[in-house]
Amino acid sequence: MHCPHLKPVVEAVLRAPSTLPVPWRASATQDVGGLTDVDFISGTDFLLVLSSQGRGIYDCLTGERVARDRAADYPFDTSSLTAPAFADFATHTVHTAGLHGGGLALTTHDGWSIEHFVFDWPEIIVTLSPPGQSSEYAALGRPTAIHRLPSDSTTRAFGFSPIGRSLVLASSSDLQLICRA
Repeated sequence: MHCPHLKPVVEAVLRAPSTLPVPWRASATQDVGGLTDVDFISGTDFLLVLSSQGRGIYDCLTGERVARDRAADYPFDTSSLTAPAFADFATHTVHTAGLHGGGLALTTHDGWSIEHFVFDWPEIIVTLSPPGQSSEYAALGRPTAIHRLPSDSTTRAFGFSPIGRSLVLASSSDLQLICRA
């Protein structure tokens, strides 16, 4: 390892449990073939999902798909990473994250955080930490309370909703929807 001071961080991440910490729970895993980009609709826990098969909107608290548009020629500006929502959210334009770039919120207003690591490319490890915790604490010799989330080499995007009650891990073929009460 070129950076020996990071060895405790790597070890902490690799031995982190693959369970969700309280109060988080899995709300659903949804298959979405050809998934490219996602983002939360402003101020909500509803997720717009773009794919080669059309668009969908998911309620991340229940895990249900609430709207579906099968048209593969939907508007999507890859230079500004924006796409219009549809159905009940047709007045909203979202900034996307995924295959084309961009990013989702990595922290919540109350201090939960997500980090990602690539120790053995192309595998991606995504962790969830409670307030006041971080993988960086391991480098300082302090205990950590990080948890590994389901991710792999096809992970496209990950992050929290704007209100911090849900989070998503989106891969090229599915969505992992996680929420808290």
